[in-house]
Parts: sequence; C-alpha cells; structure tokens
Amino acid sequence: MVRVIAELSTSSEQYNYNRMYDGSGGGSGWSAKGIATSFAYTRPAPAPCEKMSQKHVEKIPLLVTNGCGDNDEDEDDERRGCEIINNNLAKINETNRRISFMVEMRRSMYNIQETQQMREINQKSEKLEENRKLEENRKLEEKRKLEEKRKLEEKRKRDEERKQEEERKQEEERKKYEKEREINYKLGEIIYATPNGKLFCAHHSTCMTVRSIYDKKTKKMVETYTEKVIWNDSVFESKQDWFSEMRRLSIV
Repeated sequence: MVRVIAELSTSSEQYNYNRMYDGSGGGSGWSAKGIATSFAYTRPAPAPCEKMSQKHVEKIPLLVTNGCGDNDEDEDDERRGCEIINNNLAKINETNRRISFMVEMRRSMYNIQETQQMREINQKSEKLEENRKLEENRKLEEKRKLEEKRKLEEKRKRDEERKQEEERKQEEERKKYEKEREINYKLGEIIYATPNGKLFCAHHSTCMTVRSIYDKKTKKMVETYTEKVIWNDSVFESKQDWFSEMRRLSIV
C-alpha cells in the first residue's frame, strides 16, 4: 500500500513580451538599427479568495495497491484502516442495537398500553353487564313484589268478601232463627200431659214447616204445613217432633 501525495500549487506570473521590429526598405520608414518597441503584458491579479486557494496546497492521500505487503508502514496503515472500519462497524452495530432496543421498548410499551386499554374496556363492559343484570334483577324483584302485593291484596279482598258473606249468612241465620223463635200468640199454647201427670207447655212459632208427602191414592205429592213449636228455647219443626221429645223426657 503506497500513499501518494499530490501537491497542487499555482503562483501569479508576469509575462513580459518584448519584440523588436526592424524595418528594412520599403515605405516602412524602419531601419535595421531602428528603435526597438517594448510591449509589456500583465496578468490580472486574482481575487483574495483565489489567492488563498492558489497558495493552499492540497494533499490527497491515495491508497494504491502495488502488491508490496512487506513494508511495515503499509501494514500499520492497513491495520489502522481495519481498526477504523471495525470501530465504525462497532459504533454502527451499537447504534443499531440501541435503536432495536428502543423500538422493542416502544413496542412493549404500546402492547402494555393496548393491553391496559383492552382490560379497561373489558372491565367497563363487565361493569355495564353487571349493572344491567342488577337492573334486571331489581326490576324482577320489584315486579315480584308488586305481584305478591297484588296477590295479597286480592287475597285480602277475597277474605273480606268471604268474611262479609259469612257475616251476611250468619246474620240471615240469626234473623231466621229469631224469626223461628218468635211466638205466635194468636195460636195459643200447646200443653202435653204425660202418663205420670207431668205437664209440658209450649208455644207455636210464627214460621211454618212445609213437608211434601206422596199420596198413594191420588198419586200426587201433598204438601203439609205445620207450625213450628218453641219449647225451652228450642225450636221443633213440627208438633210430632215436639211430642216425641216430650214422651222421651216423660219416660226418663
């Protein structure tokens, strides 16, 4: 490896050109020993920057391979060149490694942010779903309570109606019983004498007992009306029932 240094330099020059003309014959009026005429040519002075460039000497190192590898200086130059190249490659590799690390770190941060956003979106969706279910459960609970309240209200109304119906029936029964126990003083009293001489006295009721009896002769149903008998706060449907009760009591 041979380093060739090229030196480029320029300098201002002054070119003087002297020419002697010798006239010979003719109408030139010149003689061989005529006076010599002198012409001077001066090159224009360069600009200041041009002067600086003219005075500057450029040294361009060139690497030329001439096949001579035995020179120590060439080996040192080659080794330094390799070191420079290796250093530059190492710097480039380090820069690429740092850039790759930064890119990977940026990608990781982006993935983390994306994961966090997805997690927040999922949590928000789960929260909305949970709120929706809670709202549905609340509505269902309110509906169930309203249904239970309605059923209870209906049951209460039915109970009241049933109670009112029972009270009405009881009132009717009471009125009916009181009506049966009313004494018809127009019909007088019923006196029954037992075999041992004991008397039982009763009264006719204002209510009548209707009985239907089939008549074999006429082959028709005959209705008989018997006034009820009141004795000892008891109501008997007919006189026969009362007489039967009196006989039983007489025997005892």
